[in-house]
Amino acid sequence: MQNPRPRLGGIDFKKLSEEEKDSLEENFSRENFREVVFSCEGDRSLGPNGFNLDFLKRCWNVIGEEVIYCVQQFYHKAILPRAMTIAFLALIPKVDNP
Repeated sequence: MQNPRPRLGGIDFKKLSEEEKDSLEENFSRENFREVVFSCEGDRSLGPNGFNLDFLKRCWNVIGEEVIYCVQQFYHKAILPRAMTIAFLALIPKVDNP
């Protein structure tokens, strides 16, 4: 017996077709990746490296190939470089006189 679909307050979640599932696992072209980057608004929050998408768009001719290479490496190897997964947490007490 197949597992029942999850439900939330009587909402029946849509199911992906086989074609849709396969498309999620397809590799992407350089041009497709560039189109996605340039279609996004770039002045929103900063990325983990401190830069927003406007920086990436403005410097695309210098760093675009390296960004695409990094993303393709992740796609093929499913491993992110350690430098991309490191984060620093700072606990800041929310009191008047810490």
